[in-house]
Amino acid sequence: MRFKIQTSGCRYDKETVDKYSQIGFKFKEDPQWGFILENDGICIEIDTIEQLMDIANKVKENLIIGQDTEGSNFIEIYDDYRE
Repeated sequence: MRFKIQTSGCRYDKETVDKYSQIGFKFKEDPQWGFILENDGICIEIDTIEQLMDIANKVKENLIIGQDTEGSNFIEIYDDYRE
């Protein structure tokens, strides 16, 4: 299944950048905010529970898994407060 992976947060420290880069996120350094995402999210193919667990083990954050209003699969890395 194809998933779009996004994060709740919008600015990151070096440790988080290192973790998230392992699964394909790209960052740019911002003098005011630290590190920010270069992209809105990444798309990834996940076919097994082992692949999903591998992502969870790399990012070490809670994951929210669901479908958006258009029926597309998503995973949100819940790494910051949101409403």
